[in-house]
Amino acid sequence: MKLKLYQCQNDTISLDDKPLCLEIERQSVFVECAGYFRDMTLENQYIAVLENDKYVAAKDVCSLFDITNVSLTNKTFLNKLYKKVETDIVADYDLKLQLDKIYATIISYFDNLISQYNCDLTLQRESKIKDFLDLVQLAPQVGEDYFDNLLNLIALSSELDLFRLIVIVNQRAFLTKEQLQELYKFCLYKKQKLLVLERYHDPTLCLNERKLYVDQELFEFLT
Repeated sequence: MKLKLYQCQNDTISLDDKPLCLEIERQSVFVECAGYFRDMTLENQYIAVLENDKYVAAKDVCSLFDITNVSLTNKTFLNKLYKKVETDIVADYDLKLQLDKIYATIISYFDNLISQYNCDLTLQRESKIKDFLDLVQLAPQVGEDYFDNLLNLIALSSELDLFRLIVIVNQRAFLTKEQLQELYKFCLYKKQKLLVLERYHDPTLCLNERKLYVDQELFEFLT
């Protein structure tokens, strides 16, 4: 996976190595780049994320604009989680067969019950995996604070292959140096690609961090 910077001399940067912090000094360019990660279906004159010379789909990128409010239970995230689990269950023939038998047993109990009623009632007789997931209320565990939730999101993404890339926009002010280093180390351990997009330049370099600084003249400096 690569980051494409159309207006810069060194215009292609790998995202497959250490986490990358992209610092953009010119405000108008930063706003354009941040906007790209809000809606990746729109073409952008400054930035793009590519893999095998093709644009990476928006569904494969998780863009976080407020890490203090990371939601692990929103509808979009849960749908992606459920779809992954459903795919794994369908691929496991024995497990799917067991669930179908359990569902058939449940239906038979309800058949016996509603047969006592003098009215017309129907049941959904087709076994649907999502119904089981709703029944057990499958959901990520919510952490004690926003940093715990951020790490949990990365763990879920890595273990369940939910997102190809996680992008954190303009949130360095909410993380200490120690937290940044822990974040980078955790991403490396989980093999989760991470891009941090920042408005201002910090000359210091955290452990396990690569930094690409783009100044006012769009000259870039990679460290």
